[in-house]
Amino acid sequence: MNEKTVHFIRAAIAVMTGRREALSAFDVSADGFWGSFQAIVVSLPALAIGWYGAALRGAAEPEAMAFDRLIAAYAATDLAAWIAPLALFGLASKPLGLGDRFAPYVVATNWGSVPILWLMLPGAIADVFLPPDNPFSALLSFALFGLALALTWRLTETAIGKGPAIGTAVFVAMFTAGLLTLAGMQALLGV
Repeated sequence: MNEKTVHFIRAAIAVMTGRREALSAFDVSADGFWGSFQAIVVSLPALAIGWYGAALRGAAEPEAMAFDRLIAAYAATDLAAWIAPLALFGLASKPLGLGDRFAPYVVATNWGSVPILWLMLPGAIADVFLPPDNPFSALLSFALFGLALALTWRLTETAIGKGPAIGTAVFVAMFTAGLLTLAGMQALLGV
């Protein structure tokens, strides 16, 4: 991981703690905007363990598709759930009066996804090594998911910078768009 990437991840963590001034550490130019999608590459190892665990559980189902196809389907689903809500926000941001917050929000969200996904890694590892009905695994995943939601809400509220009500509305809309994308992709790909 290069120095610039580490700088952006640290800035995202600072934004998650409510430090609005940390937004100035991001490059919100066109190059910085598109470059922030490199966060997907930095997150791939953590994502891949989750895909592997989901594929292990999916492969145990009757009439399951091949293991490698399951991993590919989970990868496509997660990547769509990352990108589609951001694209929808891009379409809606200007009419909603948030056009000036689009680039800062996307850049902060992309880089903020890196520590969030790595934070979720212990739950994904537990899913791989523990039986599916293990209560520890479920409790760990639930606790980490709750923490991830809280940090993501804080990042959203800070990056939008229009107060808690608007930040919360954007957070709920983006979370809902992500869930709908996940459900739609899973139905489309049969996982």
